[in-house]
Amino acid sequence: MPQYNSAATGHRPFNWVLMLGLLVVIMFEPSTAQTSLPEPVDPLKRPEVTPGRLSVGLTLGYVPAGGAAFGYDEEMGSYTDDYAIHTLTPDLTLQYALSERLSLGGGFSSSYRVAQTLRRYPDGGTRYLEEGSFSFRTRAALTYRLDPASPYDPSASLTLHKPWAVGFSASASLLRDPVVLSASIGFDHSFMPPYANALSLAGGAGFVANDRVSFNLNVLLTQPLSFAAAPGLSLAFRTGYLLEPGGGRELSFNLNASLKNGAASFGLGLGYHLRELDARTWLLTARAR
Repeated sequence: MPQYNSAATGHRPFNWVLMLGLLVVIMFEPSTAQTSLPEPVDPLKRPEVTPGRLSVGLTLGYVPAGGAAFGYDEEMGSYTDDYAIHTLTPDLTLQYALSERLSLGGGFSSSYRVAQTLRRYPDGGTRYLEEGSFSFRTRAALTYRLDPASPYDPSASLTLHKPWAVGFSASASLLRDPVVLSASIGFDHSFMPPYANALSLAGGAGFVANDRVSFNLNVLLTQPLSFAAAPGLSLAFRTGYLLEPGGGRELSFNLNASLKNGAASFGLGLGYHLRELDARTWLLTARAR
C-alpha cells in the first residue's frame, strides 16, 4: 500500500487556499450574516382595537407616610406624636370594545389604611395608638374615539363614580417613533355636599425602548373650582414589560409623587395587564377555575 507523507508540499497550498475561501464565504455570505444579528423592532404603531375584545388590569399600590405632630390633652397636658401611615390601594380595571370607536369600561378601587401613633408626654408616659379604615369605590366609563384615522386619535370619555360624581375628559396623542406624546383636559363634578367641581390638565410622554420594554412619564394638575383653593400636582413614572413580544400580557412598575394642600406624598405600584382577550372565552375559563 502506498504511503502518503503529511509533509509533502504538493497538497498544502491547495488546502490553505480552500480553507481561506470557506472562511471568506462564511463571513460575507448575506443570509448567514443576517441571521446572526438581532432583528430590528417594528415601527411604532397604535394598538389595534378589536370589537368584542376585553382588556383587564390589576394594580396593587402602596402609599407610606409619616412624621411628627404636637398636641394638648386636657388630662395629661402637652404631648408629641410620632406617627406612621401605611395605605394599600388595590385597583381593578376592565375595558370592553363595543366597536372600533366605542368602548365601555369599569373599575373597582379600594383603600385600606393603617395609622400607628406613638404618643409621648413630658412626664415620660407613652401611649400606643392604632386605627384602620377601609373604603371602596366603583366607576363606569364610556369612551368614544372621534376619528381613529387621525394622527392625533382624539377621544372623549364620560365617567361615573360612586359615591356619585361625574367626570368628562377629552384627550389626544401623537406618535413620533419611538416616542408617544399625550394630553388631556377634564372636568369633575360631585353630586354630594359640598358639590365640589375641579378642572384637570394632564400631559405625558412615553418611550418605547424595544419590543418588550416601555417607559411613561405623566404630569397631572388639578385645580378645585372654589375660592382660595390650591391646585394639586402629581407626577407618575411607569415601566412596562411585555411577557412576550407583541403579546397582550404585561407587567408594570409604577412610581408616583404628589403635592396637595402643601403636603407631599409618594407611592409605589405593581400591575398585571391583559389586553385583547376574547371576552367569552376568558369568562368561561375564569368560571371553570
